[in-house]
Amino acid sequence: MTDSHPADSYALPRDAPETARLNEQHEYLTKAFGFLIYPSTSSDNPDLRVADIACGSGVWLTDVAARFPFARCDGFDISGDQFPSSRQLEENGLAERVRFHVHNAADPTGVGAAFAGAFDVVAVRLMHIDILGAQSDQAVKNAVALLKPEGYLQWIDWDPLTAHLVQTTPLVPRSGKDELLTGFRAFLATRHTASTARLPQMMRSKGLEM
Repeated sequence: MTDSHPADSYALPRDAPETARLNEQHEYLTKAFGFLIYPSTSSDNPDLRVADIACGSGVWLTDVAARFPFARCDGFDISGDQFPSSRQLEENGLAERVRFHVHNAADPTGVGAAFAGAFDVVAVRLMHIDILGAQSDQAVKNAVALLKPEGYLQWIDWDPLTAHLVQTTPLVPRSGKDELLTGFRAFLATRHTASTARLPQMMRSKGLEM
């Protein structure tokens, strides 16, 4: 499942500071949600297979592999520039169970026979900025195609186009945050990204139960 030269639609630089930001963001999200894999999934399966779509630095996937020492894990991203090195995987005892692959989440040719129907859990996090236009439907289709029967698609995202700030502390200035959100929306408009608000509809259309 490897594209030789997929077009990288990631809007941010793939450098060391961005990798550090992704890793810090992962820590924040994990603390906020309280789980890596949602508790109601079959994460106690001794033959657990996990896929991470648009995995970036691979930090979520390597955390899953460390937390579930029986799991076999595959990460997919349109670029391999931020993947952990083979040496890093060896040093953390993950080289035998964690693999990374360069692949476009919205590839119109699908996921490839080697991975179709192979995974108990398929995870996606914060891909709203990377999927452009009609690609979102294909991305959902591809993610669903990776699932085993009765598998779980765990998609964590937000919709900047419909989001709004909630004031929790009275009288605290928030003009900077308002300006940041407004600017982010304007940026997304230039990229023609799909609205994350459509995800439930797209998932149901692919036969998923919410």
